[in-house]
Amino acid sequence: MAKIIITNFAKQQLQQIYNYISWKASDTIALKEIERIIKQIEYLEITPKIGRIVEELKILKLQHRQLVVGNYRLFIGLNQK
Repeated sequence: MAKIIITNFAKQQLQQIYNYISWKASDTIALKEIERIIKQIEYLEITPKIGRIVEELKILKLQHRQLVVGNYRLFIGLNQK
C-alpha cells in the first residue's frame, strides 16, 4: 500500500475549490465535490499507478501521473523507494 502525502499547495487548492463552489452554488455542493476529490486521493493508496503518465514531465525525469476527477486534474508524484 502506498503512502499519500498531500502538499500544502494541494491543500490550498482544495480550499480554493471549496470557496469557489461554495460562493457559486452552496456549502453542501462544495463539500460533496471536495469529498469526491479526497475519495480519489485516498484510492491512490491502493492503486498508486492509476491515471495517465504526464508526458510533459517525463523530460524532467519526474514520475508523475494525472488523474481527472470531474473538472479537476490531480497530479500524482511517485517516489520509487
